Amino acid sequence: MQIGEDYEFWTSSYKLFLNYTTFSRKTSSSEYWYWFLFILIGYKCALIADG
Repeated sequence: MQIGEDYEFWTSSYKLFLNYTTFSRKTSSSEYWYWFLFILIGYKCALIADG
């Protein structure tokens, strides 16, 4: 990955799951915000499922 490279939602989410405990590199801003969106959607789905 190079600086400025943009990823799609699922690719970024998958890469962050694989590198969740790897602290040797910085993520791009698109990876960060796609991860945040993935967590937010999961949280909202859990709230809906809980009732």
